[in-house]
Amino acid sequence: MHANGDDGFIVNTASIYGLASATSAYGITKQGVVAISEAYQSALQALGSKVMVSSLCPSFHSTNIGSAEYDKQKLP
Repeated sequence: MHANGDDGFIVNTASIYGLASATSAYGITKQGVVAISEAYQSALQALGSKVMVSSLCPSFHSTNIGSAEYDKQKLP
């Protein structure tokens, strides 16, 4: 995109843990995704690129997955 002079947008999916103090391997990897996104955005901006980079950091969502019934016999 940058080489062609095109507009573009790169979205890297991390987690809310990418914005919090990491105490686990999971959190550290999500912080890495955010850090890479920020570094890449800075580098592209310095080049005058029209390509933007961001991180999507979703949080918790209520579901009924814990109480959902399922047939154990059908699981692989």
